[in-house]
Amino acid sequence: MNSLKKTIATVAVAFSSIAMITPAYAWDFTPDKNTGSPIGNPKPVPGGRPKAPGVYDVYAWTEGSTLTVQFVRPAGVCEMTVTSASDPIGQTYTFPSEAPFSTAVDTTDPELSLEIVTEEGTTYIGDIPVE
Repeated sequence: MNSLKKTIATVAVAFSSIAMITPAYAWDFTPDKNTGSPIGNPKPVPGGRPKAPGVYDVYAWTEGSTLTVQFVRPAGVCEMTVTSASDPIGQTYTFPSEAPFSTAVDTTDPELSLEIVTEEGTTYIGDIPVE
């Protein structure tokens, strides 16, 4: 019984140590309705729970000729392909999802199409307006 208590205490200390060293900036992003366009499908609401606005993991927006992508929760290294009507082949970018990623893009079309594949294998697809 004593060894079980020691094991539980060790696991609790290890978990609290991981929680303390996890970078806070990764979870500081709390999108509001003015943040940008959500990319992908919202997470489903479990049965028996009240319906609320969808929760998205990825948001993207343009300012001038700069595209910015931000993950609500990090998902490892991502590969993103950006296409438009005038550039159907597009450009591909690789970036870590722990911080916002910005890059210059062609903004001659009114909309950009994004496909983001995470290290975990999740794919997010969406269109965002060029502003």
